Amino acid sequence: MLGSIPASWITWDRSIYVEKAGVYKLEVENLNYHFEPVVVEIPTEQQQAESSSKKLPIRAYLYSIKSGKDQRLAYPLQLEPTLKIQYFEIEQPFNPLSYLKNPMVLMVGVTGILMFMMKRMPKQELEQMQEMQKDQMPQCAQQ
Repeated sequence: MLGSIPASWITWDRSIYVEKAGVYKLEVENLNYHFEPVVVEIPTEQQQAESSSKKLPIRAYLYSIKSGKDQRLAYPLQLEPTLKIQYFEIEQPFNPLSYLKNPMVLMVGVTGILMFMMKRMPKQELEQMQEMQKDQMPQCAQQ
């Protein structure tokens, strides 16, 4: 892309025609998959002439926001998607144990257990506890 204008399109035989040599950022746009951007360096004729006898190869790198180039890729490029795009959240199945994490259920449950334990308490200990409560809070004691 040159700015926001596409510099080239893919042909039917899956090749890309680029008019000018230079550095290009290759971005694949797909609705179902995400591909990492790639920086492609195509050497100019001047760079080709300056090199000794070998023809300079086309080089491709994964695009990195920090440095611009990151990991070198083999040419010809074979791009693979990094992830499948999910447009909707997967609904979680019903879990009855999630109710036990609710604070209101915890408070009611603990209160119910304490009430059950109070019924099973021996009479002597119950009377002792009531006497202790009367001593600690005489204004709240039952008449």
